[in-house]
Amino acid sequence: MPTFFVQCFEAGRWDGQDQRKVEAATAQEAAEAVCSEKLAEGAKLGTLRAKVTPLQKPQIAVTFRRADT
Repeated sequence: MPTFFVQCFEAGRWDGQDQRKVEAATAQEAAEAVCSEKLAEGAKLGTLRAKVTPLQKPQIAVTFRRADT
């Protein structure tokens, strides 16, 4: 299973936690596990944001956001 580093942000601010190392099938699954929210890649609106970096390819980071309701 791939390993990811996940960092969460709330309302554009870092949540104060260090990056967490997570094993998950996908980057989205890792983000949702750490940030405890349903997230979508490429969502335009949102307050919660997760930055996910694969352990094997640290130069590639993916951002997920929660759409505001």
